[in-house]
This record gives sequence, structure tokens and C-alpha cells, in this order.
Amino acid sequence: MSGVQGQGQGQDTGRRRRIAEVIGAALEAITRFKAADLKELLPDQASAAELVVTTRQRIELDIDTVAHPGRLPPGTLVLTDAAAVVSELQQRLATAEALTATRIQQWATEEPGRYRRLLPAGRGLSAGLEGLEEMVGAEWACTLCAQRGRLACTGCAGRGAQVCPDCQGQRRGACRQCRGLGRLACGACGGRGQDQATQAPCAACSQGWLGCTACDGQGEQDCARCAATGQVTCPDCAGQQWHACPECAATGWRHQRGCVRERLEIEDRLDIHHPDAAIAEAIASRLTEVTTLLDTCTLEQVRYTTAPLAVQAVQRLKLPVWQAQLLVAGQPMRFTALGPALEILDHQHVAALLLAHDLSTLEKNAAGSGRHLGDALQRFLQSPLNREIAARTPPAEIDRRHPGMADTAYQARALAAAQRAIERLWLQRAWRPRLLCLAGIGGVAALAVAVGSPRIGLWTGAALALALGVVAWVVADWQMRRQLANALRIPDGDRLLRPLRHAAAVRRWQAVSLAAAAVVALTSAGAMTRLPHVRQHTAQAQATAVLAPQLDAWLVSEGKDFRLRRYPDAAALAQAAGQASADPRARLVRAWQVLLGTDGVAADPRAAEPLLEGLPAQLERLERGSALHSAAVIGQARATLELHGRSAAALQTAATALDALPAPPMPEALYTLALVQLTPVFAARVGGLQTGLTTLQQAADLGHASACYALGRRLASGTGLRRDLAGARRYLGYAEAKGVPGAAQALAALR
Repeated sequence: MSGVQGQGQGQDTGRRRRIAEVIGAALEAITRFKAADLKELLPDQASAAELVVTTRQRIELDIDTVAHPGRLPPGTLVLTDAAAVVSELQQRLATAEALTATRIQQWATEEPGRYRRLLPAGRGLSAGLEGLEEMVGAEWACTLCAQRGRLACTGCAGRGAQVCPDCQGQRRGACRQCRGLGRLACGACGGRGQDQATQAPCAACSQGWLGCTACDGQGEQDCARCAATGQVTCPDCAGQQWHACPECAATGWRHQRGCVRERLEIEDRLDIHHPDAAIAEAIASRLTEVTTLLDTCTLEQVRYTTAPLAVQAVQRLKLPVWQAQLLVAGQPMRFTALGPALEILDHQHVAALLLAHDLSTLEKNAAGSGRHLGDALQRFLQSPLNREIAARTPPAEIDRRHPGMADTAYQARALAAAQRAIERLWLQRAWRPRLLCLAGIGGVAALAVAVGSPRIGLWTGAALALALGVVAWVVADWQMRRQLANALRIPDGDRLLRPLRHAAAVRRWQAVSLAAAAVVALTSAGAMTRLPHVRQHTAQAQATAVLAPQLDAWLVSEGKDFRLRRYPDAAALAQAAGQASADPRARLVRAWQVLLGTDGVAADPRAAEPLLEGLPAQLERLERGSALHSAAVIGQARATLELHGRSAAALQTAATALDALPAPPMPEALYTLALVQLTPVFAARVGGLQTGLTTLQQAADLGHASACYALGRRLASGTGLRRDLAGARRYLGYAEAKGVPGAAQALAALR
């Protein structure tokens, strides 16, 4: 006896352990708790639920007859007429009812202790009995069409054609062009018979109208619809003269057939009895399909009750029930298992309680200080159900994977809490890289402005630092997301962080950070602009920026006399030309400004000479090299004239350089060459004076104002030329109009 008792205790212990395993497996699929977390508190209690299943089956037998067009289908028992068909079916119905009642009685009494839920044979008991299911029928000739299968068309009286509706059988109709008049108004005179302009008779017609060519003046045409036959094809029969007979479907026969029809009606009722009403209700909600009860229950008793065409089976079943008390998450909970498979009844309710506990903990940490928010989120996402909700899995998919757990309210609440917690964790981790990025942006902006001025100013330095900061923040944000996904310690953690891209709090933080970065970049760059060397570089850059268009204006000026061209500010030009990396154009314009002494600058050829040294070769390589090179060569010749006017070799070199300039020669080059040729050294040569005057005449004729002034004075005084007051006035007037200094006084002296 003790051995049997020990064996029973071992089976109970194994069953309790198995119950814990089944409960643990059910909870693991939904919550974060494992089977190892469950602890047994009390031994399980065994009981049984009594189930009473009442199944009522009733066979309905009747006659099914139907009339159809055509002949009887093959295999049908042919009788004489419809009355014979009905009589035969009534006899078969009486036989089927008697046989069915006998079979039901036999089936119920054959094995009364074994439950057989449904009557045998898929179509009931009468099927296959002495050919009662065989189809019978009768056929006869169609009386409507007299077995011809067709009826004469009523629309055309069997002729296949109807009177043409356009011409009413007359074969001709009024001409559509002249509308039956036989003539048309003349298009040339509009039907008036005379030309409107000349009032002469119309050349196209004599009476204001022309004969209709469509009907040849007859006023009638052949009917186009019926082709002058007076008849058209009948639209009802399409010219066939007949219609298919609707009664016999053009077969000429009709028939009636029928058979004995059987219907089986089944009704089930389940009654559950257990001392615990809650368990009985849970079993009723779980066991909805009575056909599977024998798989989980033990059959105790079956009783059959028969009627002529009905049978009722009452079966009593016994369902084993075990109740176990386990410790889950520190709370004692009672579970109920059913049947040999130990199907747990209330694990979904327990799972809902555990999920609600984790969700409440997460919501408290997300709304509170957030110190333990990461741990709460990890525990929350360890649940497969919560992880799928946070990953925005469709509800239908969640319901398929976890039946009965797709609570819409819980899903919405869990999704909102998970996203709020992830956003707050992201914000908690975001402030440190943000501060580092802001500090880096400020440092880059300050360093760029301090080192790169004047090319890198306030706005350029701020933009450069801001761009680098944005790139650094994108990299830092990506790295931070990876770290956050790894910190969650769940598979596919990156998928949970995707909604952060569209979160309102994250976007606000990014907008604020971008604004702060812009402010820091501008502030840092602005602070660096106050340094002395940055100010100096900035001022030089500004002066250069102002000077550049002025140099371009001087170089492209149409003024043929360099003295009359518009020169930049003397101080800015001198500063730009004095730099080590000075623009060659600035050196050229400054050299001419000093040579000519324009804009209040004292003429100083010695200061211009070093500016012009090596400049022609350098300017020859620029885009406008020919014009700039010529201006540099002319400048060197002018400096040589001023500084070495008594050296025949120096003057000859200058004259040779001027002669070598590309044609056509510039007026300034001719004027300078004339000045060289009119020097005492050149003038003393044979024909030297006359050559210089000829060159001066060419420069003046080309519109060089200073050449006009010099030539006008010589013509007025007769120096080297025949005195010509009219010519002098003409040249001096032109020089005065151009603004050459002294031209007005010289012209006034002639008057």
C-alpha cells in the first residue's frame, strides 16, 4: 500500500511540475517571466467537472420535383406522365420513412454504451436503400410550338422584314440638301439674282437660284436606309422570321423530374457542473466545440432515445480539473488546468496582470525623475507582446500570434508609454553630445575667423562651423542611437528607435539645438572679429573689395588720355600696391597715378619706376594681357622720359618699346612716343623734330586730349610748325571740352 501511495505522490509531484512548466511556457510567450521564476506554494487540488451533452438529430424527408425544358437527362427512370411521377415519388417517400425509422432504431440499440455522435452515411439512413434516391421523370412534346422549337416573329409576321420607317415604303424621300425644292439659292448673289456691288445680273445664275445636283432638280432621292426597296430587316428576329420557343428552349420537349429529398438537422446542448461556479463558467467559455470533447474528457454514460425519424443522445462526460497555487512576481496566484493536456484556463488573466504591472512601472518612471527609466524600459520590452506593440506590429498580426491578448486599449497605452520612455531616454543621452557639439562649433568658428581672415569672415566662419557641427551632430546622433539600441538589450532594437525621427519632442530639441548652434557660431565668430589683426585684415579686404571694381573701371575706360581717366582713392590704391602680393593691376594704376600726379597726388616718377619694374612681362600673361601690357610699356617709357630725358640710349630703348606695341597703336602710346621724339636729344637729329610733330598730330587726331593741348599750343605759337590760329582753337577747344588743365587759359589767350 505504501508503494502505491508513494507512486501516486510521485505522479502528483510530476503533474505539479508539469503544470508549472505549462504555465511558464504560456507566460513566456507573452510576458518577461520565465518558467524558472515560478515557485510552488501549495499542492494542487484535483477535481472533476461533469459535462452533459445532448445531441438531437432529426431526418426530414419530402418530395422534390421540378419542371424543365428539353428531354430528360440520361439515367432517369422515365414514366408516362407527371401524375405517374408524383405517385411514384409518394410511394418512395412512404417506403423511405419506414426504412429510416427502422434504421434509426437499429443504430441506437446496436452499441448503447459507445457514443456515436452522428447517424451513419453522409446523406442519412435512406440513402442507398433499394434505389429510393433514383431520379424519376416524364417528358412530353411542347404544345406552344407544336414540337417545332420555334415561333413565328410577331414583329414582322414571319416575313423577316418591316416597312422602312424613313420612307414608309415609298422607296423615295425628300432631298435632304434642297429639302424637296429641287433648287438651291445661288451662293454668289445670295439668291438676289444680281451683283450687290454693280447691280448687274449675277454671272453665276440668272434668277437667283441654281438647280440641286443632289437630286438632279427632282426634289426627291432614293431612300438611303432601305436602298429604295421600301423594307428593312426586322430588328426583332434579325431577318430569321422565327423566335426560339421560350417554353421548351427550342428543343420541342418539356419534362418533369423528381426524387425523395432528405435533410438532417442537428442540435447540440452542453451543460457543465462543477462546485466552483467560476471554473464552470471558464470551462463553458473555453469548450465551444462539442465534437472534440472526447479528446479531453472521459465518457461515463450514453443514453439514446429514438422517435420515428429522430434520435437523441445524452452523454455524460467527466473532465479532470487540477488547481495549483504558484508564486509569480512575488504574488501568490492560483491556476486551473483542464484535461490530460493540462490546458490552463486563466493564464491570459495572469499575463494581463503582469503586463499591466510592468506598464504601470514604466509610466511612473517616464513621468517621474527618470532615474530608473532605462531598467523599467528593459523589463517592459523583455515581454514579446510589449516588444511587438512597441515595434508597431499590426493588431491583426499580434492577435494571430497571441490569441486573446489583442486588447486595443492596452496596445494604445503600451505604445504611447514605450514611445514616451524612448524619447525621454534619448533626451537624457542627448545633452552631453549637444554641449560638446556647441563647444566645437564655437571653437571652429573662432579659429576659422582668427586664422582665416580676411577670406573667412563673420558669416563664412559661422556657416563653416555650423556645417561641421551639423555633420558632427548627425554622426553623434547615429552613434547615440546605436548605443541606446544596444542598451535596451533586445533583438531588433533599431526598429524601436525609428519613430524618433518624427517625434515632436525630438524635433523641438533639434530645432532648439540648431538655433543655439547658430547663436554660438555667430557669437564666437563675432568675438574674433574684434581682434586687432582680424580688424586689420578685414579692413584690407574691404578696401580691396572696393578697389577691385575701380581698377576694372580704369582698365576698361574709354578715355584715350590716361590723365583724364578716373583713378581710385590714392591711399587705398597705395596700400594695395604696396603689399607683397599686390594685384598687378593695382601696381599699374598706382604707377600711372604717381607718374601723372592726378587727384591731388604729387607727380613722382621715381616712386613710379619700382612699381613698373617687371610689370609688362607679368601683365602679358593675364586675360587682358595685350592692353595691360601696352599700358605698362607706356608707363615705363613715360618714367624713362621723366627720369632719363637726357640719355639718348634710354630714350631710344623707350621709343623702340613703344614702336613694338601691337597695331593699332593706343593714343597714349603715340602721345608718349611724340614726347620722346620731341626731346632735345631726338629733336637735334635730322628730321627728329618733324617726326615728333607728326606723331603728335596722329595722337591728337585719334582724340588724345593732352596731345590736342600740346599741338594747339604749338600751332598758336608757331613752334616747329606754321602758325595756324584756327587749328589751334580747334585742338585747344577739344582739350578744354575734355577737361585738360590749362587748356581753357590757352584758348582764352587766343581770343
